[in-house]
Amino acid sequence: MSFKDTGLHWVPTSPNIPESDTPIYYPMTGIIGELGMVSIGIGYTLPFKVIGAPWIEAEKFASALNNLKLPGVSFKPFYFRPFKGKYVNENCSGVLILVSKPLIYKPVLTEYALIDTLKRLYPKRFLESVQKGPTQMFNKVNGTDLIFKTMSSKTKWLSSLNLYTPERARFEELRKKYLLNYPY
Repeated sequence: MSFKDTGLHWVPTSPNIPESDTPIYYPMTGIIGELGMVSIGIGYTLPFKVIGAPWIEAEKFASALNNLKLPGVSFKPFYFRPFKGKYVNENCSGVLILVSKPLIYKPVLTEYALIDTLKRLYPKRFLESVQKGPTQMFNKVNGTDLIFKTMSSKTKWLSSLNLYTPERARFEELRKKYLLNYPY
């Protein structure tokens, strides 16, 4: 059920969560914002719905992301100029993120795919960013430093997310007895 399905009026929970669909995007781009590498739309009119920087090639980035065929999400080349925050008053290119099927898209996997794509397309910028970036909060929101350590290595780190597959399967089985199934 989406917030719109409730029939209630949306009241922005913060200046950066202005619309009822913004919480769908927040877990997809919020973590990458902790690296300080790109603008995630905070300081622009689309917080958490865009990813960009002056050094990103929008068409190339969008194409690489769309080629991943991530579930329920697509990427459109996008150009913007933040009026505050990261890259204030600089022309940025990147992607507008379009969540078409919120019930099947995987926000954290999508975020890690965004990071992995930035790493593949812009390795020098990526390395500079992670070497000087604020990693403490990135590690906190991930719940571990393993993600940062793995993605900072020279290996293809996205595949390391399979490390959590057994734990996730156990958690999903355990949580079943706590889920409430309402008839709609």
